[in-house]
Amino acid sequence: MARADAAAQAAADATAIPPGAGAILVPAMSETDNEPHALVFRGGDQVASGPNGARIVVEPGAYTVRVGSGPTPQMVSVAVDVQAPVLLAHPRHHHASR
Repeated sequence: MARADAAAQAAADATAIPPGAGAILVPAMSETDNEPHALVFRGGDQVASGPNGARIVVEPGAYTVRVGSGPTPQMVSVAVDVQAPVLLAHPRHHHASR
């Protein structure tokens, strides 16, 4: 059975992202829980993992995400650059009374 697209999965995920952090989301390809977890590496060290279809919270920076089954070196590998979400605040313009 097909799973919702990546944007819909991200919108449905309620994982909180703390201030200054970012997140990685690997879309789930099916409705089952049998999909292998995504593995997140920084340098040569695994720093996080999580189920496909849910955000994996990490600090901003460069990572390699590996997905698939089998030995880690044979998994699909994707380089990602994570940035913290940006909140833009616009100053209010105050008009002096005349």
